[in-house]
Amino acid sequence: MSSKRAVWLAFFLNLSFAIVEFIAGGIFGSSAVLADSVHDLGDALAIGLSAFLETISNREEDSRYTLGYKRFSLLGALVTAVILMTGSGIVILENVSKLFHPQPVNDEGLLWLGIIAISVNV
Repeated sequence: MSSKRAVWLAFFLNLSFAIVEFIAGGIFGSSAVLADSVHDLGDALAIGLSAFLETISNREEDSRYTLGYKRFSLLGALVTAVILMTGSGIVILENVSKLFHPQPVNDEGLLWLGIIAISVNV
């Protein structure tokens, strides 16, 4: 498998699992799973943006960008950082009340989600 294809496969697997975790975290009432879904979404976006912007950054200079396109790879890092910080802030704000009023979670559902997570990560 080519490295470009492997990167895009990693992107789609991370994105798919982030969506699954977001849904499962809501159904099972787990803030930890919701937080991990934000983390996985950030990872997926980082992988996807990096692959896309790295392709652009390898272009040769032209009349529009006389010094080349190298800074596009930095744009991917900036966007990823903003996404992760925004997601982290939302998760923190959402869970402050749960510190004072804990809610039960579905243990069996989380076990199966963990098994799926291990499979995806392998």
